[in-house]
Amino acid sequence: MVNGGKMPVHIKCKETEALLIKKSETHQIFTEQTKYNFLCDRFYFPHSKYSMFFGGVFSIGDVFIDIGRIIAISFFVLNCLI
Repeated sequence: MVNGGKMPVHIKCKETEALLIKKSETHQIFTEQTKYNFLCDRFYFPHSKYSMFFGGVFSIGDVFIDIGRIIAISFFVLNCLI
């Protein structure tokens, strides 16, 4: 399993670091040994829908997944209405 099965988080702010110091079971701090570093969580929004999952830390991959989810739901709804 890549990165020990944990999502790496790029430390850019003290809030993110404080969350990771609590020994998260799903996230770890980004290091030189991190593989696929372009997918690591880099963005921090304290007052977003992502706040409930891991303190508002998310990656560009999460954004793409949400866009795909919106497209899939829209496609399903439009096909059911026609």
